[in-house]
Amino acid sequence: MLSRSKIQIADFFLNWKSFLVFNLLIFLVKIIFSAYHNFNAEFFEDWSIARNLATQGVYSWNIQYGSSVYKLPAYPLFLSFFIKCFGLIQSVKFIIITQHIFYFLIPVIIIKTFDNFKLRTAGFLSAYFFILSPAYFYYSNIIEATNIFILFFAIWIYFYSIFWTKRDNNFKTIVAFSIATALVALTQVVAIPIMGLMILLLILYKKLSLKSIFTLACITILVYSPWVVRNYMTFDKIIMSKSPVWQNVFLGYIPDYQILPNNKFLTEEEKKVVFEKTAAHNEFVSEKIYEEEVQQIVEKDRFAPVKKGLNNFISLWFVPKKYFDDNGISV
Repeated sequence: MLSRSKIQIADFFLNWKSFLVFNLLIFLVKIIFSAYHNFNAEFFEDWSIARNLATQGVYSWNIQYGSSVYKLPAYPLFLSFFIKCFGLIQSVKFIIITQHIFYFLIPVIIIKTFDNFKLRTAGFLSAYFFILSPAYFYYSNIIEATNIFILFFAIWIYFYSIFWTKRDNNFKTIVAFSIATALVALTQVVAIPIMGLMILLLILYKKLSLKSIFTLACITILVYSPWVVRNYMTFDKIIMSKSPVWQNVFLGYIPDYQILPNNKFLTEEEKKVVFEKTAAHNEFVSEKIYEEEVQQIVEKDRFAPVKKGLNNFISLWFVPKKYFDDNGISV
């Protein structure tokens, strides 16, 4: 009797109709939540670049120091489109709503991906896990590149699953996979080695034809190349991809991000001093400053990277308290 009840419960939840109802309900709750808070958002470097691009025509993090290269262009371009269309203030509402739509679509893509591997039940469970995560419930209210990275990477994994499970991949699938590869690479540099390894496994184990490999490479390079050309014309050297590595590492140590109560790497005053130093320099000099600060933190506490890593892992599910504080870049 008990096992029959479990089967009935599973049958109720693990189907498209029930899932889409729950997914739509979460989507509507997120819209109501954002509207209740007047579509307030947290703003970070991508917003500064998008604002300068839309209003000044310069791709720059800090316009005082000229053009930027550390932030990849996909998300700033996405934001600047809305700023151009709706203005600096009104664009925020439309960006947040669009990001809510992204988070409605992502779990659907997750299910479809698992379905390609004939693992539909695992797909539904993963999708429910995603939509019920407190972090991802709130995260679409934040103006940060992760919002489109998750969507692009989910799409990339979906097309990858098609390549892995089917041998009759047509030209349209190859084109879509190539474009998705370039878009992910133009959003988060951390994904590039992951995609490279997975594509290598695809070539070795699924024996892609030379024609498919050549087409994939050509279209990916074609879509990605304008960013490299822009960097060469701006900085007079080839910069394939660049990321503020030490800035990202340093931000993982500041008080704003700490969920674990014993994680105390910096005081608010020390954090303020570092930000004042970096604000007086361009992004290249600032990166060296962040590197020196991280080295000092690790010298004081050799287990700091482990503690930070554990904190970051927990943050994948819970929302860092930073996002509940009014300390982001203002509109």
